Amino acid sequence: MLPIMRIVFLFISLSISLHATVSKAEPSTHIRTLMDRPLSMLEWGMYKTEKRLNNRIAELKWSTKDQPVRAEVSYDWDADNIVIEIYHYYNLAQKYKLAEADCKFYFESIDLNLLISDGNNIGNFSLFGNLFKHNGWQTEAMVEAIEKISESPSDPV
Repeated sequence: MLPIMRIVFLFISLSISLHATVSKAEPSTHIRTLMDRPLSMLEWGMYKTEKRLNNRIAELKWSTKDQPVRAEVSYDWDADNIVIEIYHYYNLAQKYKLAEADCKFYFESIDLNLLISDGNNIGNFSLFGNLFKHNGWQTEAMVEAIEKISESPSDPV
């Protein structure tokens, strides 16, 4: 009888301990709000563009520990433009001309990736236009929107 009582006791103890560790947690209202907001293709494309640019910056070793370089992509509602900004932090002792030359170099390099020359598209498309679509499928309306984005004249900053 003793071994059966041990088994029953072990079973009850195990059941209680497993039940005690299971808890039902619900997301807070703030987290639920974020979960309920869909990600737009514009946001997704800007995220992928920024990530691709920062990966390219890392590959080219433009950043140093003392002088980091990074890209940011945003949308300007008033101008209806996707804005690409490159940040390179300089020591105050460095000259303006050096910063200006670096800025020109960075944007010329990025323009080549975007297939842009002197502020105008080279050809009828942009390599970054493909970042603004679903992977594996797309609708005709999305194809048209990507074509419009790619055809838009870019304004160099």
